[in-house]
Amino acid sequence: MFGLFQAMAGSNTQLVSPAAALPGRSTPIPTAERHAVLGTALALILFIVGLVIVLMLVVPALAAQVNALVGHIPALIHSLQERFGEWLPLIEKRLGGNLEDIKGPECFEIEAQLKERMNIPVFHDDQHGTAVVALAALWNSLKITGKKMEDLSVVIAGIGAAGVAIGKILINAGVGEIVGCDRTGAVYSGRGDLNSAKEWFAANTNPTRKMGTIGEVLRGADVFIGVSGPDLITAADVRTMAAEPIVFAMANPNPEIRPEQTDGLAAVMATGRSDYPNQINNVLAFPGIFRGALDAHATDITENMKLAAAVAIAESVTDAELSPKFVVPSVFDRTVVDRVAPAVAAAAVADGVIRRD
Repeated sequence: MFGLFQAMAGSNTQLVSPAAALPGRSTPIPTAERHAVLGTALALILFIVGLVIVLMLVVPALAAQVNALVGHIPALIHSLQERFGEWLPLIEKRLGGNLEDIKGPECFEIEAQLKERMNIPVFHDDQHGTAVVALAALWNSLKITGKKMEDLSVVIAGIGAAGVAIGKILINAGVGEIVGCDRTGAVYSGRGDLNSAKEWFAANTNPTRKMGTIGEVLRGADVFIGVSGPDLITAADVRTMAAEPIVFAMANPNPEIRPEQTDGLAAVMATGRSDYPNQINNVLAFPGIFRGALDAHATDITENMKLAAAVAIAESVTDAELSPKFVVPSVFDRTVVDRVAPAVAAAAVADGVIRRD
């Protein structure tokens, strides 16, 4: 170390290798090699200093560019959503219209535009597929509890794409009372912070204008249907529901309440997960619905076609198979499509939404 300091200070003292320090050996490091080592070290130091200076200059500018780009993303998404309705009609003669992964309320607007402009069946799977399978599960659950559709009080948590569609199909199925809840609480007519989809929902549900939190409106309800987020309700909430409550907690991957928490409380418990019984999955719906619509040369998918699909899915579970842990068929049951498709095709013919040419 002493020799190195002397060398850096310009001393003529020669560096000696560790081997040379051994008794009886003396092998000095040549001056040229010493200068090469020092030159390399100095170059490395200068490179590091230069790199730091460049990063200090470039990174803030780069960050500003990234922030500017991120700021334009919402406008870009909005523009794509507006164009989406213009692009799809160009390929309507070649494809059906199964929409996927479009959030509310944009999903309602896009679907409505496409239905108006296109002469083929248009179907938003996240809305209607989920609703159809939920209704099928509910029909079979009522066989277990003995309750009637017209007597039910249903609370839906999450008034987005799936929640609104579930509300619509339950209305068409004859459910007695439906109350929806979002982050603010119960959705009712006259609440001032509702988007267009929630305004429709409020106008067509909750006739007594119930208000309050999800826990408050759940008291005395027969059915809870969750399409919102994890851990929304507790076992204590389920205990306040009517006798033999039906709980569909379909948020993924973490449901609104876990099945373990409802053991001994719920007459029927379903989730959207494959590792629990009663998986409510829209894959049970859309293949058969589209097969039936295309077979019938349908120009639309009507509410009656969705109801027919729900009935066919429910009937895929036999009386011998039906139990609190089996109210919907397995997603791997290949016979479901064969039952759903002809039922949907027949409903399309009955509703007169088929091509005559």
